[in-house]
Amino acid sequence: MLKGSSRTDLLCIPAIMLGFHPQDSCVVIALKGAAVAMCARVDLRWFAGDAERTLRQLNNALGNVPEARIVLVGFGDPDDASISVAELADALGWDRIADALISQGDRYWVVPATGAPIAFSFDRSALAAQAVFQGIRIDATRAEPLAAPVRALW
Repeated sequence: MLKGSSRTDLLCIPAIMLGFHPQDSCVVIALKGAAVAMCARVDLRWFAGDAERTLRQLNNALGNVPEARIVLVGFGDPDDASISVAELADALGWDRIADALISQGDRYWVVPATGAPIAFSFDRSALAAQAVFQGIRIDATRAEPLAAPVRALW
């Protein structure tokens, strides 16, 4: 079991849970107590596609943990990520959102942005260190594990 307690830990959860560092993504994390009950990723511009379908899928997943606190994290260009997170929070209901963050690699902002970005390093976080110690594989991109050759066992 991994244990975290800070916003920087929240920023690490998507990479650990998804197995890759999200890019141009909006991630929904459902926390039940101190545990991650659900983690889902959508494209940063999720609202430009079939938004109703995306929201239906997210609400179905969140319906399995109705008492969970929801955290939204936008990864990518800060302007685009801010729009994505705000649109998703509006659609899900701000009253359900415990925290909303925007990350651009080595810095993050709290939504709504109220000041300068805060420095952040995944590689230096205690939660990432715990994941490595436990042998959790985290790829740089979503495409990386798909590109790896698969050896047949027979």
